[in-house]
Parts: sequence; structure tokens; C-alpha cells
Amino acid sequence: MSQFAPENRSITALRQVYNHWPTYLLGYGGGAILALVVAIVSVTRGWWSFIPLVLALLLVLAYFFLVSLWVAYRRNEAEEVELLLSWAQVKPTDSLAYIDLGQRHLALRLVSYLTTGKVTIIDVYNPQLTTGAALVRARAYAPPLLQGDPRIHWLDGSCDLLPLPDKCVPAVIMPYILSEFWQNGDREQLLREVYRILQPGGRLIMLEAVRQPSNALMFGPLVWGRPAAAYWHNTLTQADFIVRKEKSLHAGFAQLFRADKPVQYQSRQLDLGF
Repeated sequence: MSQFAPENRSITALRQVYNHWPTYLLGYGGGAILALVVAIVSVTRGWWSFIPLVLALLLVLAYFFLVSLWVAYRRNEAEEVELLLSWAQVKPTDSLAYIDLGQRHLALRLVSYLTTGKVTIIDVYNPQLTTGAALVRARAYAPPLLQGDPRIHWLDGSCDLLPLPDKCVPAVIMPYILSEFWQNGDREQLLREVYRILQPGGRLIMLEAVRQPSNALMFGPLVWGRPAAAYWHNTLTQADFIVRKEKSLHAGFAQLFRADKPVQYQSRQLDLGF
């Protein structure tokens, strides 16, 4: 049975649409208006050969629009958090770190799983490094901070400094974070900081939206600008993590990774090329 309160998927979907409203308004809506204008001009000029092309364009836009709504509606945040915790092998009495960008929805769902455990939620938002307008809108409507709950410790950090000591946590959860940093160097720096605070043998659980060959045509503009799953896999290995397993979620729209920090003998083996 789920440890988390049920969620209203319609509200979750509407939140997703609001955060990305320019894509819906300018991309889908603008394309539909343009197609209708072409259709009207074609009818008035007698260019009947353009009508099938306009109808095809409208059908494609409607398809991508409906698929985007379906993906937003089908996303179950409660099940997502349970999967993150399961892969992190976190018990209700454990302590862990959660890297956030001030959105808080997933972080607060995670807290409800803990009993005597503790989660340190580190907000690494930087308006100069994470410039996405959708992120700004998500932060503006984030749920309020929970004050007085002994299970939560709120901290502000940055991609080059997580305010925790070396080797202090057994697990770090980081969903949809790295892709918000538009420079590869900032992504690599954040992974180095995560590596630093993890205990040897500790686990990083990372979830990112990806572009897959199987979903590029299905999701259209939603995924065309996303890196492939192999990019995130290579980024983790270049940061000296060992990728233990990965899984495709949401019909290929996202990829879940578990990457471990090597223990001392594993580090020596990697250095020697074993």
C-alpha cells in the first residue's frame, strides 16, 4: 500500500500546463492559428491543393497537444517518489539529502515516508545558471516551507557548494535537476559536490527527462530539446560514479538512474583499469 496521500492528477496536469504555457500557447496554439489562416487564404484564392496539407498539420498539432496532456495527467508523483526511495534503499529511520530547485512538491511527498529519519533539502537554484522560465513559474507556486517538522532540514546551496560535510549521507535523491542547468560545467560541478557528500558506497538516485528514439515521434516538441539517456549515463560515469541500473519511465519520457560512489577498493580497481 502506498505510504503517500492520494493526489489529484488533474491538478498535477494543470500545474504542468501552467509551468509550460508558452509552449502550449505559442507552439500548439500559434501553429493552429497559422494553419487556419493558411486554410482561409487558400479557400479565398482557390488554392484547394493546400487544404489537405493544412488539415494534416492541424491533426499533427492536435496529436502532440493531446499526448502532452496525457503525459502530464499520467504522471503519478506519489508512485514516482516511492520508486526513488526504493532505489535509494532508504528506510523510514534513515537520513538522506534531497537536491531541489525550490519546487518542493516531490520533496514534501518524500518527507511523509519518514518516521524518525531526516531529509536535508538543499535548494541550489541560481537565476543566472538555471534560467528556465518554467522553473521560475514553478517556484512561484511551490507549496510553503514546513517549519517545525523535525524530519526536515532546509538549506540553501549552490551547484559548487552543498552545505554538508564530506561523506555524511548514504543517499542523495535528485529528480529533474541537472537539466535545468544549461551549462555542462555547472552540471559536472554539482555532481562532484554530490559525490563529495556521499559516503563510500552511497547511492545517487537521479531522474531526468530524456529523448529516446522510441518517443521522439510520439512526444514531438516535448522531447526534441532533451538529451538522450546515454548523455546522462556518460555524465555520471565521467563524475566517477558507477551506474548500477537505469529504467525508462513515463513511456520513455524520463530515465531513472542509480549511481553509486565507489568504496575504496573499487576506486583502486577503476584507477588500474579493472
